[in-house]
Amino acid sequence: MAEAVTKDFGRIDILVHSLANGPEVTKPLLETSRRGYLATISASSYSFVSLLRHFLPIMNPGGASISLTYIASERAIPGYNLFPCLFQSL
Repeated sequence: MAEAVTKDFGRIDILVHSLANGPEVTKPLLETSRRGYLATISASSYSFVSLLRHFLPIMNPGGASISLTYIASERAIPGYNLFPCLFQSL
């Protein structure tokens, strides 16, 4: 993907990460398996690290990267189950 961005736009000034997903996010928190939790952390948090690894080489000096989160990282939201743990990890 970084190669396609470089081809289409050249170097970049900002990188935005906005992702939260996983296989068991609709389950109640205490019914989440370790495997489901780790898969969700990988998809939602580690993906930012991976994104940086691929895009930092094409960022301009002084560029910025941000990862968006949601209010569920600060307070309980009914039905959000595993997501608050993910948002806090960002």
